[in-house]
Amino acid sequence: MLSRDNMDFTSPMFPGCHCPLHREVYETWPKSNAILHVSSCMRNCPYCGKSHSNASRLRKHLKTSTYRSRNLSVEAEHAGVEVRNPHWIAAAPVQNSTSKVGKRSELVEGHKIRANVRNESVSPVRQALDEIQDCFGAAFSGLDRCDLYPIADIPPKVRSLWQSCTTSVPTLYNSSQCWTVRIPSVRELVIDALVRTENARSRPVSEEDFRISCQGEINGSMDYRIALAQLIDPDPVQPVFLTGLRLPSAENCGFRCPYDLCAVVEPEEECNVQVNMTPRYSFVDLHIDYGADGLSTLIGECRKIWLLYPPSKANLRAMKTVENQRVKLSRIMHQLEGGIMVATNASHAIYIPAGCIHATFTLQGGFLIAKDFTTSESLAAITSYLLYGLDRALSSTAREVCYEWFERCLDVSLSSGNLGIALEAWIRSQDVLAAWAASHRQWRVNVRRLWEQHLHDNIVQGCPCGREEKSITLRQHVFAVHLISLLSSSQLRRLK
Repeated sequence: MLSRDNMDFTSPMFPGCHCPLHREVYETWPKSNAILHVSSCMRNCPYCGKSHSNASRLRKHLKTSTYRSRNLSVEAEHAGVEVRNPHWIAAAPVQNSTSKVGKRSELVEGHKIRANVRNESVSPVRQALDEIQDCFGAAFSGLDRCDLYPIADIPPKVRSLWQSCTTSVPTLYNSSQCWTVRIPSVRELVIDALVRTENARSRPVSEEDFRISCQGEINGSMDYRIALAQLIDPDPVQPVFLTGLRLPSAENCGFRCPYDLCAVVEPEEECNVQVNMTPRYSFVDLHIDYGADGLSTLIGECRKIWLLYPPSKANLRAMKTVENQRVKLSRIMHQLEGGIMVATNASHAIYIPAGCIHATFTLQGGFLIAKDFTTSESLAAITSYLLYGLDRALSSTAREVCYEWFERCLDVSLSSGNLGIALEAWIRSQDVLAAWAASHRQWRVNVRRLWEQHLHDNIVQGCPCGREEKSITLRQHVFAVHLISLLSSSQLRRLK
């Protein structure tokens, strides 16, 4: 008996995704005799309309016997390489088939990655270094002698280094997956930025609102309008850019983590959508976004090159040596290990793992939109950040935000059942955490309640410290030995 699908090649096609750029692709999607390249944004079967949780499951669906008579082949996935646009090529027709072969959409040809214009034999890292040289001169020529790896071809040893100290290696996604409503336009962002910055003129500039930087350094005395002007007329000598803008258009368009990221980590506590306005020649020196995981995408014609390093012990020690100093990258580039280099444009969204040390070069001016989140595996990275004292260079307000973020990470880790990971992280940094708890009562109370909620007397497992007595429960041991800095005076009396 023929399936319904096999009986009807004339039924209308269903859009595989809802990306505006891909709408025309599905209008000419082939009904048969084709090799399909299913992009990461596709969720729906073009033939039956069935929805799937991710592109991988859609690929499996299209390989079933249901579609055998259509003579379709689904291109295999390759590790670390993402299909960003749905497309196809013609396959040899099956014998006696009268179906017409679908024509490949010309739209897709126009959306191929522009990097292919260069000689394909040149490595992505070499291309990126050449572009940095063209735009920024010899200031970063030392990068030529550093070990840097392209994001699509990370050696196993480097991948293991990243995974030993944070959640994952950095990964790229299709930016069209990141919007629940639509992608904001450059025009909207410019208007929002004008309104936001103009409103700020009537009050002192606050770091919580936005920051003005000149030549990579925060400079509150600069006129923010220079950054707007430099989007049109960039200045290679004194580039001015704005960071930390909260703009309604970015919020209202629904910036979110893409579904495909869930195959790597499960995003929790998504928050803090910010916009950076960066003209050409803007350079953001090496920094760590506390211990937060991050997602960033570009809007319009903006192009950037990213340098990303794992929060390994060696790298964090190197960062500590240049604390409160300028030109960090130039000072320590040869000490850093596990470096990854990637060029991005508006078609990309990049996942920045917790604790990642990174710097950015803007090759073409525009807007960057970013957001923070955490995962059940991010606690170790923010713990290392605090353990190396990298928070001490922050303002008092920023340090409070940093420790609040630790609280969030701890909550997510405990709620996910990762008690052992949470205990290891706490024990590793308990002296640093005790010092903070001593002068921040509300934080102390909040964190104590988290532990009380998840540490039960019936838990049967050993403490990572290996020093608990057999006569007491894990809960009693942890509170008496490791969480004593969180206890109130009455709780301390009951322990005695």
